Amino acid sequence: MVENNCIEQAGQKYTKWFYENNVVDKDNLPPTRGEFINKLLTDDEFYQKWGEDCCEELTYIERYNIWIGNNYETGIEYIPEIVPDFDNDYYEPTPKRKLREMKNELIGRTLDLDLGSTPVNMTIKEITETKVIVEYNRSTPGRTEEFSVSDFEYLSGLKIK
Repeated sequence: MVENNCIEQAGQKYTKWFYENNVVDKDNLPPTRGEFINKLLTDDEFYQKWGEDCCEELTYIERYNIWIGNNYETGIEYIPEIVPDFDNDYYEPTPKRKLREMKNELIGRTLDLDLGSTPVNMTIKEITETKVIVEYNRSTPGRTEEFSVSDFEYLSGLKIK
């Protein structure tokens, strides 16, 4: 996942609160970073208490496209006749929000992307209108790779304009 100062600070505050207000054992642990972000994006009450500054609401079309992508074959775009049922448990949950855009904060940041069986550690070198260029840090140090912005958004969970 990508480092995001707002998320890191909100997560630290929540973790501190969690340890102060809960009995912590192997069956009751604070959420992982990914679980914390998912709760911010999908749970209204949790978002309002812990992360309003870190997120922004998805537009109907953005939410629709995520819902279609999660529940239908890929390649389908906005079709007004298909009305999503965002709240139906039968379908894959659809976030209501996205993390705030941090394009300038991302350049030079180190992150782990899940590209298969193991997360791959890399540093973001450049972001253009169409691509994100990263440099691998551990698996093949110094090697660079270009991701389309949409692929990077999918893998990192961030939205970049």
